[in-house]
Amino acid sequence: MNLKYYNYNDTDIALIGKSGSSAIGKAITLAIKPYYEVRGSEENVAKINNAPGVWQGIAPKTETPANPIIPVRDPVERFRSACAQDGRTAEEQLAKVEAGDFTLHTRPTSDWLTESCRLVKFPEHVDYIAAELGLDEIPAVNDSESNNGPKPDLTADELARVQAVYADDIALYESITEAGQAYTASPKAATDEAKATKIREFESARWREEISGTTVAALGDAFVHTDKETQSELGKALAFMVVDPLFEIDWRFPDGTIVRLEANNIKVVAQTVFTHVQATRTKFKEKVALVAAASTSAELAALTW
Repeated sequence: MNLKYYNYNDTDIALIGKSGSSAIGKAITLAIKPYYEVRGSEENVAKINNAPGVWQGIAPKTETPANPIIPVRDPVERFRSACAQDGRTAEEQLAKVEAGDFTLHTRPTSDWLTESCRLVKFPEHVDYIAAELGLDEIPAVNDSESNNGPKPDLTADELARVQAVYADDIALYESITEAGQAYTASPKAATDEAKATKIREFESARWREEISGTTVAALGDAFVHTDKETQSELGKALAFMVVDPLFEIDWRFPDGTIVRLEANNIKVVAQTVFTHVQATRTKFKEKVALVAAASTSAELAALTW
């Protein structure tokens, strides 16, 4: 189910079931089409005027909001209202939401949040909503007398379960102190999986740096390979020098130049190569420590090789 937002007068507002969506949709529609008329029997007119699908369906909408208004209703009251709207007992509705089977009426309000949204309580801040949309008022729609049954009373167990499912929404509702309050997202925790991914990223980066080559200052900044084959050849040369301290080798540099390296120069090249390799390992160790210390996903994302 794609998240939708009403769009009117360059203002976006989340279309959240059981949080004023029918009333807002009707007010917007009649502002655009003041001549709009529902025809039929008196009974049908009364029912359609309070039918959520009518106004939610025809009012203009967007799925890419800009600085939207998010109406936040008391989550427990919203759940009770959803039960009445859907014709379910609290237990029947709980079975669905606890299994993650949400509808427009029961989907957590926090799903509509964006980084630049504005929070309002519904219905407490309905006048603010009307003013932001450029409407004179937003009359109430969709009440229990016209097309909903009575809201169920919740047992202590049912209430606790509703509060568990909608814990984030409850915290969001309780955080609102004024209409239009800017929403500030809580930092997302850096998960073990994300940290493992970052470490693998650094492992690859370290390997690429290890084999990228380096220069030997003592030989006029001559460039040398630092791959595993080069490391192995230098290791064997150093080992042979234990037997013959005056051992020399003909060494081919990446530019094609072949130079006779005496023992001292072999040591210089080897030391330069192995120092380069060790530096990448030290750097990797430091990066792993930073990954371990990262507590939020933002901190983790900011770490680079």
